[in-house]
Amino acid sequence: MSRYDSRTGDSTSYRDRRSDSGFGGASAYGSSASKRESVGDESPKKPDLDGLTPFEKNFYVESPSVAAMTEAEVEEYRRMREITVEGRDIPKPVKSFRDVGFPGKFSSVY
Repeated sequence: MSRYDSRTGDSTSYRDRRSDSGFGGASAYGSSASKRESVGDESPKKPDLDGLTPFEKNFYVESPSVAAMTEAEVEEYRRMREITVEGRDIPKPVKSFRDVGFPGKFSSVY
C-alpha cells in the first residue's frame, strides 16, 4: 500500500512517484539564495538617456490619391463605411493597400 494514499496498493500510482524531498523545497537546478546575494547588493545602473537625440516615429507619407480627396469625399467615405473618428489631426482614410506606401517587395501581395 502507498504511504501517501491508503486507498491504493498500486506501486505505479501517481502518489507513489513523488520524491521524498517534499513540495517546494530546493532542487538540483538552483538554490534558495538569490543571485543578488552571490553577486553583491548593487542594483543595475540605469543608462543615461538625457544625451540622446530626440526621435519621432512619424513615418506615414500620404499617397497622392489620398491627398487628393476633398473633405466632402472623406466624410462620404467614412459615412458609407460607418467609420467614426475622434480627436484632432486625423489623417484621411486609406482606400486601398497600394495607398499605404509599402516598399516594392510588397507589390506582389496586392
